[in-house]
Amino acid sequence: MTTYIPGEPWFLCEICGFRRRRSQIRKNWKNQKVCADTCYEPKHPQLSIRAVKETIAVREARPEGEDVYLEPGDVTPDSL
Repeated sequence: MTTYIPGEPWFLCEICGFRRRRSQIRKNWKNQKVCADTCYEPKHPQLSIRAVKETIAVREARPEGEDVYLEPGDVTPDSL
């Protein structure tokens, strides 16, 4: 038979379903109450990877050339 312990309520592990005392329960990274000795798993470091900021700057960019406007008689079928 179970005995009464003040301040130690029973909890159900959300992974295995076993009934444990409050001192034997721990919250995991998904905020689930799980057994501290068997079901608890720390958050894997691969789940917390931060993206590398991409630089948008173009190295050794060339200056823009001047705009060239063509007149109607500048292009002929022979020049193509």
